[in-house]
Amino acid sequence: MSSSNRKMQIGQIVSDKMDKTVIVAVFWRQPHRKYGKPIKRTSKFVAHDTNNECKIGDMVRIEETRPLSRSKRWRVREILKSQKFAELQPQEIDVSLLEDQSMIPKAKEEQKEEEKTSDEDISEAVDASSEQKEEEKT
Repeated sequence: MSSSNRKMQIGQIVSDKMDKTVIVAVFWRQPHRKYGKPIKRTSKFVAHDTNNECKIGDMVRIEETRPLSRSKRWRVREILKSQKFAELQPQEIDVSLLEDQSMIPKAKEEQKEEEKTSDEDISEAVDASSEQKEEEKT
């Protein structure tokens, strides 16, 4: 097969966990049989990535090729748009972020306590003003 006769698809990488292999999701629309409204459909293709260059989220062009394995019938032709994601390993996660997340319920409790004290202050102020009014009456 010459490369001009091969099928081409454009899709997004959804998995790159395998060595030299990526899973590409190709999105397409099909009208509903009865109502005619366009419905989004997804086809997933297993494609060969020779240099392990593709990352999750990249837009790639894949082309049909001879069977490379049991499920691989496509090859990554080019990366059209690359996603810039910060890759964090589990040991790189900042411990202070985890502590901040655990502090969130405590902060809510503190806010509730402050509201209670402010409610008490308001009730004391109302009592004081009512006492002043009674003194003025007498």
